Amino acid sequence: MSEYNKSSSTNNTNTTNLSNQTQRTIKLTTNSNSDISFDNQKIINTPAMQKATMKPYIVFGRKYYPAYAHIGDSFAGTASWYGPDFHDKKTSNGEIYNMYASTAAHKTLPMNTVIKVTNLENGLSTIVRINDRGPFVKNRIIDLSNKAAHQINMVKKGTAKVKLEILGFSGKIATALKEKSQTFSTNR
Repeated sequence: MSEYNKSSSTNNTNTTNLSNQTQRTIKLTTNSNSDISFDNQKIINTPAMQKATMKPYIVFGRKYYPAYAHIGDSFAGTASWYGPDFHDKKTSNGEIYNMYASTAAHKTLPMNTVIKVTNLENGLSTIVRINDRGPFVKNRIIDLSNKAAHQINMVKKGTAKVKLEILGFSGKIATALKEKSQTFSTNR
């Protein structure tokens, strides 16, 4: 019933590749609790928000069922990006969209899921946090922020074949063995 291919992966890295004229690797800033600095964004992660955003919803006559996910799950498909037309507008989880932040929209993953996005066409990758729903275009599995799209060098083309890997929940990358075996739960 899904539009993507699911496989299992445990590749868990804390690096992001960027491409300008030359390719370079930078390390993400993490603290002892494995919190990623998502551009100093205030992350909305209340039980009420999680419960509300895990309910089925309908867009363009199609019903979507937000689903539980596991650390290490991976998916492959087509990514797109969104920017200026949505900048400073409210996202599905109540945050204000910032096209210069490392965020993304996904139709069914829990809000604040942290995922690694790898552009399969050039090998570049970035880490984003899900804070919105979408894309609602056939055969697309994720809408990246302008910043994330730049980091994997797909802005000019508009779309790219990508691999998504779930790294963590609640805006944090799982590091401990116990965390890596975690499944997202809304405590319903």
